[in-house]
Amino acid sequence: MVTPFSAPESVGGVQVHVAGLMRAFRDSGHDVALATRTTDEATAEGQGVEHDWEGFDVHAMAYRFGDCDRFERIWSSPLWEAWFGDLLGRVRPDVVHFHHLTCLSTGLPEVARARGAATVMTLHDYWMGCPRGQRLRADLDPCEDPSPRRCAPCLAQMWPFFPREVGQGEAEVTRWLDAAGSVLRGMDALVAPSAHMAASFTGMGVEEERFHVVPVGIDPAPFDGLLHRSGPRIRIGVMGSVIPSKGIHVLLEAALQLDPVRTEIRIHGEATPWHQDQDYGERLRAQVEPDGPLVRFLGLYPDGGAGDVLAGLDVLVVPSIWPEAFGMTIREAWLADVPVVASRTGALAEGIEDGETGLLFAPGDADDLARCLRRLTDDARLRYRLARAP
Repeated sequence: MVTPFSAPESVGGVQVHVAGLMRAFRDSGHDVALATRTTDEATAEGQGVEHDWEGFDVHAMAYRFGDCDRFERIWSSPLWEAWFGDLLGRVRPDVVHFHHLTCLSTGLPEVARARGAATVMTLHDYWMGCPRGQRLRADLDPCEDPSPRRCAPCLAQMWPFFPREVGQGEAEVTRWLDAAGSVLRGMDALVAPSAHMAASFTGMGVEEERFHVVPVGIDPAPFDGLLHRSGPRIRIGVMGSVIPSKGIHVLLEAALQLDPVRTEIRIHGEATPWHQDQDYGERLRAQVEPDGPLVRFLGLYPDGGAGDVLAGLDVLVVPSIWPEAFGMTIREAWLADVPVVASRTGALAEGIEDGETGLLFAPGDADDLARCLRRLTDDARLRYRLARAP
């Protein structure tokens, strides 16, 4: 398994999925190891470190973009390719399953093939075609059609070494898109967690038929027999990474239209840097109005803790403004018998039948979200029906 997000060191949807997949393969009798990245300041740039996690061998290289003096180094790193080739020469895997190449190098699949391994890639976001990863511009406007003309000015805002000249910038984006498309077309197997994701890459010369659409598996055990805790208010919550693309600011704006006596907002997750945005968490706290509903920032919850979080919610909101690749939290809410309100975008719209398995609202539209939440807070029967519909 290859991911820059090491399961033992961080949490998030990709990390949880990779960890669960590793356990499932081991339970099926296979040998599994993880190749990943570490940013540990105690480890020199380019140095490999190894440790054990739950009985798995974890191989990590320290990388903090120390060699990143040009845009090409964002996606093509000789340092990574040399380390990875040495690792594969020692481990000798039959299959290399890539879960992301961001912060690594798009040359890693070719290194794996040169070592005789089959290559598989699961697409968890849009990085293979959008270096921002979520088809969302810095001003949070969606970008449905990435192209050199559209991408160059957007990327120039992110990296000081990106060419400012229009022609050079577009040429750099063209090189990136060609490299990403070549990686996708060269994979022995491509996996998408939703039909939406599979369709999103057809513009890069990848036939939709080449994708295996495999929803992310979720262990139901933590949700069996879950006891819901009651409270004096209707508890409306979000869970996951607290970054701008998740749209939590839209929920806080919508909350101002709710009855402050009857409702409470719970934010479960850790605010982390998102590209150049370092203070999203502080902006959310500043957005809270004293005369609005109570807003509680409850911080990070552990891997396996989703059931406990959902036991304390009456409604889960997924207010993403980017087209989500899957939507793990809506499935967890269904397992926990919690009704869901989500943005009508990406795989969220694909996964929810509006009015039957949840409620959908226009992404980024606080008024529309408030309308959906008022329906649920005013109608206990609707909450009950949607909680038990899937």
